[in-house]
Amino acid sequence: VAAEQALAPKGGTGVREDQMVRVATVDNYQGEQADIVIATLVRSNDEGQIGFLREPQRVNVLLSRARIGFILIGNSTTLLKCRNAAGRRLWETVLDKMDVRDGLPVVCENHKTQQLLQSKSDFVSHATDGGCSVMCGMVLPSCRQPEGQKHKCPLRCHPLGDHPHADVVCKALVDDRCDKGHPVKRECGSETPLPCKERVKDPCPMGHFRARLCSESPLQNKCDACDREMERKRLREKRAMEAAEKEEEVQRKAQEDLDDVLDSIAIEKAEADAEETTRRKQHEAELALKGLKEQRLRRREAAVRVDERKREELAAKLQGPASVDASSLAATSDDENASSIGTLGSSALGS
Repeated sequence: VAAEQALAPKGGTGVREDQMVRVATVDNYQGEQADIVIATLVRSNDEGQIGFLREPQRVNVLLSRARIGFILIGNSTTLLKCRNAAGRRLWETVLDKMDVRDGLPVVCENHKTQQLLQSKSDFVSHATDGGCSVMCGMVLPSCRQPEGQKHKCPLRCHPLGDHPHADVVCKALVDDRCDKGHPVKRECGSETPLPCKERVKDPCPMGHFRARLCSESPLQNKCDACDREMERKRLREKRAMEAAEKEEEVQRKAQEDLDDVLDSIAIEKAEADAEETTRRKQHEAELALKGLKEQRLRRREAAVRVDERKREELAAKLQGPASVDASSLAATSDDENASSIGTLGSSALGS
């Protein structure tokens, strides 16, 4: 049985007591009764598991709550295949005394037609508007046609009550005219006609016309010709933009190629300048080395001459005064020559 839930409307809602429905578990309904009781057993499986439905005391409470009518919804196969022997015998006895149907039998109060509802979709197909599938056929109070020409209810059988058609609007289509005088249709129970489908034209400031439905709002400052011209203009602008982007891409590529060529030339020039600078520095170093070698050679020659003069002076001293004068004169001449050679070497090295 479904979990306990109070669905009955409370006082002050305008619902009669005989229209209230209470939903509760079997345990919570113990000690109470109702004219009509609908019980669902919810146990449905291939293993024969039926839980407390195997207990006679609780089944007794379940079966003794209704005064007039009792409807039991469940899986008889599961109950009759119960693993518990006592429970199986209990339900064999109960089902043997009941009118078992393969569905829920219903009878229309209005037309006395009978249906067997076997699935959820049967409630929609057999009780579309709350009754059976027979058309209602009663005259609608909301119909605006003269007496004798009033339309009938388009619904299938439905509960009648005190005012069965208070909320049913007559939807039969009748002839009418729109505000512009065009022929249209209107639902009989409504004062507003259906949208007019007549085609009309609105002028635009450019002298064109644009077609629209009469029921649509007037179109301002636009027309089909203007729209086509605007579309062509957008297309031209798009193509011009694409051409400009393509031209810009070509120029960018050309500039990149030119930059690559200029970079190559600059690199080659820099390498040539570096090579020329290296050769010049190497030549200057060779000249400087050559000058140093020549200066070293002159110094060695001057040192040799000094040694020779000293030997000559020593020899002159050993030979006498006359020899000394001659030797002094010769030594003086040699010193002057050596000074001249040293001055010339220094000048050559500096240059």
